[in-house]
Amino acid sequence: MDQPDQKLEKVSKHKKWVPRPLVTVCGVCGSPATDVHHYGATSCYSCRAFFRRSIGSGKDYRYCSRKTDACVVDAVSRTNCKKCRFQKCLKVGMKPEKVDRVRKKAKFIKTEIKEEITDNDHNSAEFLIRRSISESSQDSSNSVDISALAEECIFEEVKFPDDALPVTLDEADLNTSFKCEEETYIDESEFYDIRTQPTIVRSSPIFHLTFEEDFKIHELLVRKENLVDGIFQTIMEQPEFHKCWEQFLVSVNCGTSTVYKGFGSQEVVGLVRQYTISNFLNGGVIRQSLDMFDEYKNVEESVKTETFFFSMTVFHLCIRAILIANKHKDTFVNQHRAAGTFTSSFQKACSDVFPDTIHAISSFDPRNVSLFISPWAARHGDEEFFSHTLDTVGNIIKDDIKLGTLYCTLILATPGLHLSKAARCDPSLHRVQREMTILIYRYLSHKLGNSHYASTTTSALTKLLADLHICREIHLFGRLNCLAKETIEVKIEDLEI
Repeated sequence: MDQPDQKLEKVSKHKKWVPRPLVTVCGVCGSPATDVHHYGATSCYSCRAFFRRSIGSGKDYRYCSRKTDACVVDAVSRTNCKKCRFQKCLKVGMKPEKVDRVRKKAKFIKTEIKEEITDNDHNSAEFLIRRSISESSQDSSNSVDISALAEECIFEEVKFPDDALPVTLDEADLNTSFKCEEETYIDESEFYDIRTQPTIVRSSPIFHLTFEEDFKIHELLVRKENLVDGIFQTIMEQPEFHKCWEQFLVSVNCGTSTVYKGFGSQEVVGLVRQYTISNFLNGGVIRQSLDMFDEYKNVEESVKTETFFFSMTVFHLCIRAILIANKHKDTFVNQHRAAGTFTSSFQKACSDVFPDTIHAISSFDPRNVSLFISPWAARHGDEEFFSHTLDTVGNIIKDDIKLGTLYCTLILATPGLHLSKAARCDPSLHRVQREMTILIYRYLSHKLGNSHYASTTTSALTKLLADLHICREIHLFGRLNCLAKETIEVKIEDLEI
C-alpha cells in the first residue's frame, strides 16, 4: 500500500498548472476571458487588473480623453480613456467593495489575533474557538473569490520578486539631487545641480517590463498626445494662423528657400506663449490636458502653475530637438509621426492646405526658421551650446516615441533653479522625478537588454535637463534683440503667478 501512495504523491507534486480556457468574452472590452467572475462580472485579466489598480489607489478619473464621456472601449482602444473604461467596468457589474477582499480579510484576522493574545482573560481554547467563528462568519457573509486569491499572489510576486531587487536606481544618489531640507538654507549654486550630481544607476539583472509599467507608458503616451494636441489647437486660434500656416507648408514643400516663411519669427513665438498661458489660466484645453496627468494630482496649485509656465518652453525645445533628429525622414508626416507630434488637430491643419497631397510634403529642418538663423544669440558660444544640446537630446531619443514621452513627462515635473523654493522643494514633484527616472531606466533596460547602456543613457538624459534649462534662458533672454527680451519679460511678469 505504501508504494502506490508514494507514486500518487510524486504525480501530484509534478502536476503542472493549467490555465483556465478562454471560453467567453470580457464584458468591458470584448477580449477573450474565462468563465470566472472577477469582482462580480465577467472580464479579461487586463480589465480586472485595471479595475483593481483604480480602486486600490483611489484614483478619480475626472476627464475623458476625447472629452465626450462616450469613448469606444474595445481590445484596441481600451487604454485610451481611463474614465470611460472605469465607468464601463461599473456598468457591467464589477463591484469596488470586492477589490482586495482577501488582503483585507487577512489584515482583519491578524489584528484580531494581536488583540486576543494580549487579552489575559481568555484562555487558548476560547481564542481558537472565537477565531474559527470569526473566519466562518466572514466566509458565510462574503465568500472568497479564488481569482482574487490568485491575483494577490501574482501581485506580491511582481511587487517583491525573489531573484532580484525591484529598485534599479540608487535612492541615496537620487535624494542628493531631488531632496532638500526645509529648515536649512542651501546655496542655489549647489542646490539641485543636475550636472554636478549625476544620477547613478546600479548595474542589475535585466527585467522585462511589468504589466503595470507597460500600461503606465501607454497612459503617458495618450496624455502627452492630448497635451501636444491642446497646444496646437491653441495656436490654431491665433489670428492669421491659417495664412501663416499655409505659407510655412508651401515654403517647406518647395524646398527652395533656406529660411521657411510663415512661422518661426520672434513675434509669433511670443504670441504662442501668451495664448498658451492664457488658455491654461482660463481652464482651457491645455489645462484640461495637464490635469489628466496623475503625476500632477497631488501638486499644489501655485507650484503646478509656476512649474508648468517654466517647463512649457523646455518642453517645446525637446520637441524641436526630436524633430531635428528626424529631419531625414522622407516626408513631413513621417517626421512628425516619428517625433510623436502628428495629432488629430495637426493632421487636420495639414489637410486643409494640402487635402490630396499631405503625404507628399517633404520633411524640414526646424533650425531653418528666422528665429534660429545665425547670428541670433548675443554670444556665439551660446549658439553653439544651444545647437549641441538639442542635437544631443535628439540623437538619444530619435524616433523612440515612448522614450520621448517619458522624458517630456520628466521635463514637465522639473522646476528651474530660479523658481520659488516651494516649487524646487515640492515632494510630489520629487516623487514624479524619481518615478520617471526609474521608468526610463527600466524601459531602456528592457528595450536594449543591456543594463550598463541603459544606466549610461538614463544618466545622460538626467544631466541634459540642466542644459535644456540653460537653453531656455538663451532662447528667451540671450538673444541679440534686447528689445524683444524686454517684451518677453513683461509678458511673463503679467501672466505668470
